[in-house]
Amino acid sequence: MSVIVNLDRVDPFATHLPDGGKRHAEPPDGTWLVTLADLVMVADILRPPAEFYAYACTRGAIAKASGPQVFVEADALAAWLDHRIQPVQPAPQEIVFLATGNEALNDYYTHVAAPGYPAPAPPASGVLPEVLYALDLVHRERPQHWSDLAIAALAVPPDDWRSVRTALRAARSATGTRRERKRARRAADGIRLSPRLTVYVRPADDESPTPCPWDRTCS
Repeated sequence: MSVIVNLDRVDPFATHLPDGGKRHAEPPDGTWLVTLADLVMVADILRPPAEFYAYACTRGAIAKASGPQVFVEADALAAWLDHRIQPVQPAPQEIVFLATGNEALNDYYTHVAAPGYPAPAPPASGVLPEVLYALDLVHRERPQHWSDLAIAALAVPPDDWRSVRTALRAARSATGTRRERKRARRAADGIRLSPRLTVYVRPADDESPTPCPWDRTCS
């Protein structure tokens, strides 16, 4: 992952420098060129390591593909949080722009504390805390798998985690309904969220082995 941090704001030029202006050893996956203030903003919103890593990789890939063109980093971050913005390869003579839309970020950072006006919650990726915790465990126990798993998990759009959230509720319910128990059994066999990611939801005392073939599919 290649990141170049500037003190000056150069957002309009960053998309045109897929290698960050490097003359030698061009990174194969592109370079994220970012101003220090925006880097602090991203790190403040994306505090879990997996979130920050996946976003930085996406921004490098966007620069490599030359699209969409990003003029304000907050717009790119908001688009990634909302629907996992992906790089776009423009056709010849074509320019692809990123639409603006960072109202939630603006509201969060410009809020003025006052009685009766509680501070808004920080914008979030929508990934379940249990999944982020599991990625932290992978980082400690199987670091060789962490990079691919982090990218695969953070590529899942926020709404697509609904089935895992439901399965977690069913797994926690000791006296759940028949439907909940059935749902928990299915979740133990794996919930396939994408061709690159399957999530297994099991009780804490379940010691059965978890399938982990080398296709980025793991619990």
